[in-house]
Amino acid sequence: MGGGKGFGLSARGPRPSESKEHEDDDASTPSEVCSHHPEFDDLENFVEEVSDSSGASEADCGEGSGPCKDLFSDAWFDNAPLCVAHMQKAHGFSFAAVREAHGEESWTMYSHFRLVGYLRRLGAEQARELIREPQHFGPENPFWNNDEYLIPAGGDATDPLLFAGEEFLESDPESATKNEVVQPDERPRRRALDPELVAVLQKEEHSEACPSEAIG
Repeated sequence: MGGGKGFGLSARGPRPSESKEHEDDDASTPSEVCSHHPEFDDLENFVEEVSDSSGASEADCGEGSGPCKDLFSDAWFDNAPLCVAHMQKAHGFSFAAVREAHGEESWTMYSHFRLVGYLRRLGAEQARELIREPQHFGPENPFWNNDEYLIPAGGDATDPLLFAGEEFLESDPESATKNEVVQPDERPRRRALDPELVAVLQKEEHSEACPSEAIG
């Protein structure tokens, strides 16, 4: 199956093997569901901070957010655009094609969060089986309305694919080379903080702990 083609419009896909982690029966909208979970607060705050401070788009956030794991294998890449290009080339998977199959008029950022969350929870092997039956990405699939998948898998709000913006939903498959794959044991889990920022935070923390010294 080639990238960007073959995503049909019928219904059901498999359920992830793991049990449901979140119950949100009292929430009526995706934003309310997200507001109940600190993992999602971190995700939203990260996007807002980067956008406010540098004028970056969500795509820029994804491109600079570090190593990104393929949805369909154990391969890691330097950033989200390279990972997206690899998934299109190696697995025939295209975010843009899924969006088209789902329906542009009803697609929101929450649709994207659900898609990534759903595939992450399936795991690479089951996700590969799913994309062999592309009709499962149609709008009738129940996972599009399941708020469980709004929450980052494993509470990891740093997953670069969550920030996969318009600019690289269709990346160049030729850009995903083996030289750009990050070995799993070398990947950083978090980006290092700026040393100057760390110093400022430590100074503020010390001042709060010792108010008399701060006054003196």
